[in-house]
Amino acid sequence: GATVDIRGYGTDPEPLDRFLRDNPGGTLVLDRSFNSDPLLEAIRPYVDKMMIVVGVGYFITHTTEWISDLILYQNCHRVTVKELHNIVPGASVWAGPDYLLLNPLSPVIRARAGKKHGIFIYFGAGWPRGYGGAVANELSRLLPEASVIQNWHKDPLPLLAKSRLFVGSMGMIVHEAVAVGTSVVCASIDHEHAVDATAHELKYKVQHVGQLKDVGPEIVAAAAAKAYKAPALLSPINAWDCMGIYRVARWLLDEERK
Repeated sequence: GATVDIRGYGTDPEPLDRFLRDNPGGTLVLDRSFNSDPLLEAIRPYVDKMMIVVGVGYFITHTTEWISDLILYQNCHRVTVKELHNIVPGASVWAGPDYLLLNPLSPVIRARAGKKHGIFIYFGAGWPRGYGGAVANELSRLLPEASVIQNWHKDPLPLLAKSRLFVGSMGMIVHEAVAVGTSVVCASIDHEHAVDATAHELKYKVQHVGQLKDVGPEIVAAAAAKAYKAPALLSPINAWDCMGIYRVARWLLDEERK
């Protein structure tokens, strides 16, 4: 299959014309987080099937539901109908941990991690520059005995699995941390309802400190230091099977055979 990165194209389909002419038909898998409804409408005539992946907290619009053959909602909490814009989850909307696009080797990485120690820090795109570094510096002051990992050059999962705590922004990496048995202290930029629902569903495994507008690096670091020292806040949860990729792949293959 072919891949194209359409981030930054906005609603203008012109840059996609050559790609779509050279790759007609088939099934398109699209990350909804970066795209608008007008762009979806422009792309749809070129493809036979469309799967749209929606990140946790992003609302699913009626256009998204109408235009797609399958919506893959990346969440682990009991999704509400309100969150899906009154679309009832069913044949066209897959949601929950069974459909998270996690590394299938996560359970193996978790089992081989050994004793957990240290803190893994990551704040994704959209966060103020230096925010993660400020959290790391404060944690080093509060927990001088703990190693702090902020930069990596290869697959982060083994390092994440060996860490006692992940501190960072809410996103897919939170699900990845939980999948390898690492507890989470996180903050978010928005989508507070979905983030709080995730934290509630995972009980003590994920602690949501608050939104960026309300919490500075010192507040996040203080919550993380408290969690690191308190075993009760690091209670394990039942492991997911991390087979979502295969469930989704089966759907794609079945659609291609039709």
